[in-house]
Amino acid sequence: MYAGTLWYQAQVKHWESKIAEAKAVLKTYYENSVGIGEHSKLLEEFVVWQQQLTEAEDNLKSLQENWG
Repeated sequence: MYAGTLWYQAQVKHWESKIAEAKAVLKTYYENSVGIGEHSKLLEEFVVWQQQLTEAEDNLKSLQENWG
């Protein structure tokens, strides 16, 4: 449908980069939680990044289903 347009491709890359960023941060936190200076807020950080990952995945899926 619109998958060949530059705007569509830009959106796909945008959401893919958000997914990659969230996964990288979560992986770092899981493997080396000293990356967070305030350890009492560790769970909050996990929740924030997991929500960002889910949002980006959902947005990419929606984009592909509706316009791809």
